[in-house]
Amino acid sequence: MFIDKWVGQGVYHSIDGQNWYRNGMILGQTGTRKDDQCYGFYRDVLIQDENAYIFFIFHIEVEISKQMKALMSSNDHLYR
Repeated sequence: MFIDKWVGQGVYHSIDGQNWYRNGMILGQTGTRKDDQCYGFYRDVLIQDENAYIFFIFHIEVEISKQMKALMSSNDHLYR
C-alpha cells in the first residue's frame, strides 16, 4: 500500500491485510530535470503480468512557489 505523505510516498506491506508495516519511502527526492524539482504526488499503480508501473504527478508550482517566497524574502523591504 502507498500513502501520500506530501514529501513522497510511504510504502507499507501487510501479510494479512489487517496489520500494516512501513517499508520505506519512494518519490521523496527531486529529479534531475529542470522541471522535475518536486516530490511525486497522487500515484497510481498499474500491474501488468509480473511488472508494476507507478504513475505520478508533481506540482511544478511548488518549486515556483519556493522561488517566489525566496524572492519576496530577499526583497522584504518592498512588501512592507
